[in-house]
Amino acid sequence: MARLAPGEHVVRLGVDMEGQERPLSATLPVTVEGDGGADDLVGAEPKWLDNFVFLLTCGLAQTLCSGVMYLRSTDSEG
Repeated sequence: MARLAPGEHVVRLGVDMEGQERPLSATLPVTVEGDGGADDLVGAEPKWLDNFVFLLTCGLAQTLCSGVMYLRSTDSEG
């Protein structure tokens, strides 16, 4: 996440699960504050983070496909 530019983003995670017709997914709105460096502050709301982390853990614990996509908000300031 340290490579995300400052601003509003949505992180989307998709994980194939055995027995499911389509991938399970979770979204995580994040806010990055700083100057674009590795020490920028990344904030996420706990109600979204818990679901995202659970699904990420499931994806990492198995050999099926998973992927993460970062989407930057189209809302720009200044």
